[in-house]
Amino acid sequence: MRSLVYWGMKLGLLGTTLITSILIDIAPLLALSESEVVKKLNNTPCFLITNSNGLPLTRRLSDKDGKSSLSYTQVFMSIREAQSFISKLQQQKNKLLKLQQ
Repeated sequence: MRSLVYWGMKLGLLGTTLITSILIDIAPLLALSESEVVKKLNNTPCFLITNSNGLPLTRRLSDKDGKSSLSYTQVFMSIREAQSFISKLQQQKNKLLKLQQ
C-alpha cells in the first residue's frame, strides 16, 4: 500500500511539473510598454525633502576607500515617511548641537 501511495505521489509531482512547464510555454507573456508604465506612475504621489531654495536634499555615498562617491535623492512614497525622516534629521541635528556646546 505504501508503495502505491509513493508511486502515486511521485507520478503526480512529475505530471504536475510537466503540465506546468508546458502551460507556461503556451501562455503569452504580458508586459506593459514604457508609455503604459509612465501613465500608471504619473498618478502615484511621491515626496521629496527640499531646502529653503527648493532644491532636493541629497546624500553622498562613498565606497570603502573613500575615493569615488555617488550622490542620490531619497524619494518617499508617503508623507508620513517623509515627516518621519525629517524628525530623525532634526533629532540628529539637536544631538550634534549638544555635543558642540
